[in-house]
Amino acid sequence: MEDIKIDSQFCYRAKKVIQKFPNRALDLLHCFSPSQEKSKRWLVQNLNDFLSDTNKNKFIDIAIIGSWYGFLPYIIKQDLKCKLISEIRCYDVDDTAKKIARLILNNPNRVNFMTRNIDDVDFSQQRFNIIINTSCEHMNDNQLHNWLFNTRPKTTCVMQSTNKFARDHCNTVENENQLVDNFKEHFSEYKSYTLEFNNYSRFMIIGIKKWKTITNKLKR
Repeated sequence: MEDIKIDSQFCYRAKKVIQKFPNRALDLLHCFSPSQEKSKRWLVQNLNDFLSDTNKNKFIDIAIIGSWYGFLPYIIKQDLKCKLISEIRCYDVDDTAKKIARLILNNPNRVNFMTRNIDDVDFSQQRFNIIINTSCEHMNDNQLHNWLFNTRPKTTCVMQSTNKFARDHCNTVENENQLVDNFKEHFSEYKSYTLEFNNYSRFMIIGIKKWKTITNKLKR
């Protein structure tokens, strides 16, 4: 099992929450593990490099799909070079995760949690500047293509997946190229990345949603 440590102010608050939700203890410890933190800071570092300098001087709205217990919003508020954030809206299907995240983050300003499935969110009607999905391995390709197809043009989209086997991973990819091949059609420009761990890898695409995707790959 991965060596799990709790050594930050954020994780200290999580330890307090475990006392209220003991059945979530292992899940919480996994969420705040060193590998999860490394993966999320790697995401924000590369997102900073990808974003143009103009983003530093304008207000932006961010959506996070599969927000879990709110670790990524915490890191975004720390590390994203754009500090003019109007809202970080966090979507997750787990209502208890939403409640825990609010406690851990102490009801942070401009971070809102919603219990929603992405299939039920019409992203064509949402004016997000950035949409981040670090949970692609938990969602099937139909869901991912449908979300991207309906996302507004010029939105910066971030997708992370992995080749790590886990009971709740239904849609892993073998490598960075497979992730790119699956979803590059949605982007007018993009960059891809790989982060290596001891026995698995994280793969990521950061791209600009193009004006029109030729087909919607959602199977009906």
